[in-house]
Amino acid sequence: MTTPATEVTDHRLVGVGTVDEAGDRFDALRALHRVVKITEPDLSYWLVLDHDLVRECLQNPAVFSSEVVTPLSPDPPFAMIPIQLDPPEHTQWRRLLAQYFS
Repeated sequence: MTTPATEVTDHRLVGVGTVDEAGDRFDALRALHRVVKITEPDLSYWLVLDHDLVRECLQNPAVFSSEVVTPLSPDPPFAMIPIQLDPPEHTQWRRLLAQYFS
């Protein structure tokens, strides 16, 4: 059973430990919470950890934009197309690129 969103101040997205240890930290958070607010010394951000809730967020671009894909770079110098585009621009690019991935 998960609890409501909570604030976590001792979590770091990168730069602490191995990739396996980072995965273990995510698994531990996911076991307890659907959503957590991470507060680091220089920034804070929300992590959605529940699979169904992530899907719901990704399917609601009016509320949850794909413009920023990582809190570590909230204003990136370039956009990863089509990943960082919201509809309808994302849809247009997917149609153009679909033939290369099918």
